[in-house]
Amino acid sequence: MPKKKQSKDQILVKLIHIIEDLRKENAFFGEEGPKFTKVLINDIKLKHKYIADVKKYNSVLVDTYEDKFQEYIKANKELKKQNEELHKNNNELTRAYNGLAEMGKLATELGIDIKKHNDNLPESKKYNFSQKHTLLENGKVRHQWKASPKKEDK
Repeated sequence: MPKKKQSKDQILVKLIHIIEDLRKENAFFGEEGPKFTKVLINDIKLKHKYIADVKKYNSVLVDTYEDKFQEYIKANKELKKQNEELHKNNNELTRAYNGLAEMGKLATELGIDIKKHNDNLPESKKYNFSQKHTLLENGKVRHQWKASPKKEDK
């Protein structure tokens, strides 16, 4: 029949009782036995208290790391969604550019709304952009691009 597993506290109490019984019987250590057994008992109690304190500290540490881990998982899922959306937008813009460059068609003819994506660019929130292309008499084309800061609404 298997023995019932004892807790560490039960084992500690039994060990202290055994040492105290031996001390009472003066079974070992001769005349110094009682003094030495007190030292042993105090040592066992201190070590037990130290182990309990370390367990509490470890428990707090594990809880802290578990909380942070859950926070990072949540942030990672959110960033993954944002990354997928950015990737999708980038692919759409690349397709739009390739369509314009290779076929020479306007983006509106291809059904791609470039203006929607231009408004999402960080610089479009701070600057107004404009461009002008002029055909010169010699057959060359002069290109002009301008970026001016947006006026803040008051």
